[in-house]
Amino acid sequence: MFEFLKGLGGVYPDYDSIRVNTQGWQQVESPQAKAGPLWKTQDGDGVGLEILRRRPKLPQSMDLYGYRNLFLQTMQSSGGIPVELGSLEVSQCPAIRFLYKIPQAAGGMAYCGTLTLPFRRFSFLFEVHCGDHGSSEARDASLAERGVTLAERKAREWPPAPKTPQADMAQFDAEFPASPVARLRRILTRIADSAVIEARIACLPTCELPG
Repeated sequence: MFEFLKGLGGVYPDYDSIRVNTQGWQQVESPQAKAGPLWKTQDGDGVGLEILRRRPKLPQSMDLYGYRNLFLQTMQSSGGIPVELGSLEVSQCPAIRFLYKIPQAAGGMAYCGTLTLPFRRFSFLFEVHCGDHGSSEARDASLAERGVTLAERKAREWPPAPKTPQADMAQFDAEFPASPVARLRRILTRIADSAVIEARIACLPTCELPG
């Protein structure tokens, strides 16, 4: 794996270079040859790991709005709606976490998220997909009765500083733990908290990210 990169010299990762807590998850076979590992959680949510074998495409503006524009470009074809974007540290490596939702034909929303660890010449990318079993609509309905806004802003206007709480915010996850956005945050938090990068890779140069 990564033969063409190894031929150029230097140290490059493989899928054993980063490990996370997968206890209780079932590993499933990927439909694509040489793809990264895939898991299914106890709730039926999907988790995947990919290694991007190229220099990370970073925005000229090293702030969250610069990253927002990159993520929104990838969502245009799917009709995705951004939910949350932020930076954090994962296994002593700067990382970007992005949450978004996609309207489903049968109703409700699927919630998806990415956790990206960008090094100078490659990136680790975790992708999570949480399907809706009707729990997002129940969360929205309950919060709407209490005056919590459910308005979905257009992507180009996101993220403004909300003047009032919104239904997808983390402050409501404990109240609605079965909702897909709550499950998504739990999975991304579990990955970030348990990730361990092997020493030969962890010492490689990373990309500076906004605070």
